[in-house]
Amino acid sequence: MSFFLVRGSPYLALSVTKPTPFLISTIHDIIYFSSNDSLTKFTIRFNNNQAWILYASIKIKLSHSRTEITSEEAFFGTIRIALLPDSDSKHEAVLDRYRFCYPVSGDAILREPFCVEYEWEKKGWCDLLMLAHPLHIQLLSKNDCNNVTVLNDFKYKRVILLVLYCWRFMAFENRSCSYYLVLYKGVKEKHHEEIVTALFKDVEKVKVKKFLKEDIEPWLDGPFKGNGFLHDQKSGGIVTKQGSTYSNAENGFGICNDHHFILGYFVYAMAVLVCRVDILSHYL
Repeated sequence: MSFFLVRGSPYLALSVTKPTPFLISTIHDIIYFSSNDSLTKFTIRFNNNQAWILYASIKIKLSHSRTEITSEEAFFGTIRIALLPDSDSKHEAVLDRYRFCYPVSGDAILREPFCVEYEWEKKGWCDLLMLAHPLHIQLLSKNDCNNVTVLNDFKYKRVILLVLYCWRFMAFENRSCSYYLVLYKGVKEKHHEEIVTALFKDVEKVKVKKFLKEDIEPWLDGPFKGNGFLHDQKSGGIVTKQGSTYSNAENGFGICNDHHFILGYFVYAMAVLVCRVDILSHYL
C-alpha cells in the first residue's frame, strides 16, 4: 500500500498492489454517505460542513459507522480522495473529469536565473489537475500560457485549479535586480539590502498588510462570524468559540492541543503587521 503525497494535488492518492481490506477513520461524524451504481464513486459529508469524494479504480463495497468507513472485502487498485470546494456539488464535474490522473512525484528545476520549472511524474490518463495560489498565476511564464488551463471558477477559498503537466515560474521576469538565490550556498551579505528592499516592495504591491489586518483582527475583536478567540476563565488559557463547545474543533484547540502551532501563526502574522518585512533581514 502506497500513498502519493504530492504538494499541490487536489487528490490524495492511494495505491494497493495486492488484495487488502482497509479502514478509514475520522474525528468528525459522518452524516451522509452515498455511492454511484458502479460502486466506484462515493460521496461523504461530515458534521463540520465538509464534503469529500472517494474514487476507486474498480468496484468496491464500503460500509460506514459514525466515524469509520470500512471495505467489506479485500481491495486492490487505486483510491483517490478529494475535498469538494465549499461542499458544493456543482464542482463535482471537474473532480470527476480529472480523477483518472494523479502525480506520484515532482522535480523543481533551475535551468536559468530568475526561473524555476516544476515537472510532475504522473500515472493514469487524462490531463493533470493541480492547485495554484493566485500569485502563482501572476508568475507563470508567458511561454507557458498555451500549455496551462486556469479554472477560475473552481477554487479552494483563494487557491485556484490548473490543468497542466509542467509549468515555469519567472519570479523576477519584469524586475531589473542583479541577484538571484543559489541553493545550499546561502545569500551573500552584499545582496542583503537589495533583497530586503525588493521584498518590501512586494509586500506593498500585494497589500499583505491589509490582507493580514482584515483576516486577523476579526479573530481578536469578535466580529468573525461563527468563531474567534475567547478567554477560558476556568483554566486561564485561550480557546476558540467552536473549540469551547466541540473538543475536536481546530484539531483540539479547545482542549489545549497544538496551541504552540496555531497561536504561533497568529503571533508571526501580527509581527509582520508591525515590522513588515524587516524581520526577514534576520534570516537572509
